[in-house]
Amino acid sequence: MDRIEYRACMCGRYRIKDTDALTEELRRVFKIPDWVMGPRYNVAPSQELPVVISDEGGEARIVTMRWGLVPFWDKSEKPKIAPINARAEEAFTKPMFRQSIQKRRALIPADGFYEFMWTALISLRLFASGLVPPPSALVSSSF
Repeated sequence: MDRIEYRACMCGRYRIKDTDALTEELRRVFKIPDWVMGPRYNVAPSQELPVVISDEGGEARIVTMRWGLVPFWDKSEKPKIAPINARAEEAFTKPMFRQSIQKRRALIPADGFYEFMWTALISLRLFASGLVPPPSALVSSSF
């Protein structure tokens, strides 16, 4: 029998299902007021989403941001590149991510994510959830 070769990609979509539990966790940990948002089952790159950031005074607050990193050197209105993720082992050394990961961090409320895998014959969309006990479902990021 021939071996099937899989090609895996990094997370390209995620889910925010249990908004009540996530809101309660954000309120408890960061003292953030309620944020209004219903469940989203397929958050994709370039969509706007809620994130937790630290303001100039060091206080956590929730803001809406578009998923995708615009490199600091790109000053155009429509950037040519806007990567949606980076490998953790390379993020601190790659010029595109280095400044953001050192100076600007964010937490993304999420309770699951999708991984995509392809073979020559089929493509699979796998869902991962429960890796962190609910409601502590926050993913680290940079902006």
